[in-house]
Amino acid sequence: MRQIRTGRDESICFSTVTYTVSTVFSAVIYFVLNRGGNLILEYRKLNWAPFAFGIVLVGLEAGWIYAYKAGWQVKYPGGIENQKLKLEAEGHTIISKGRTNIRYFVKDYETVLFELERV
Repeated sequence: MRQIRTGRDESICFSTVTYTVSTVFSAVIYFVLNRGGNLILEYRKLNWAPFAFGIVLVGLEAGWIYAYKAGWQVKYPGGIENQKLKLEAEGHTIISKGRTNIRYFVKDYETVLFELERV
């Protein structure tokens, strides 16, 4: 299992900077396109849905960050085991190699490759 580091976390820092830059950039665009606009009055016109969506979006991002910190393989949705099951359901044979650092390979994958046509 991957050891969880303590101290400064680059993933949370990256997310914070990303959301801060996008918020500032959106505000700048608003004031450039709406000369003399009042942002507070615009927010009062909104219903609850954009605020709820923002809270849900931040919750999803935080979930992915904590899953990554816990050692999950977040680049494989559903985990590696789920990917193995889907490939086996399609008729592929999965080979595992290694004792401590187990890696998985698809046997004879070259035989099922095909060319994608350009449209």
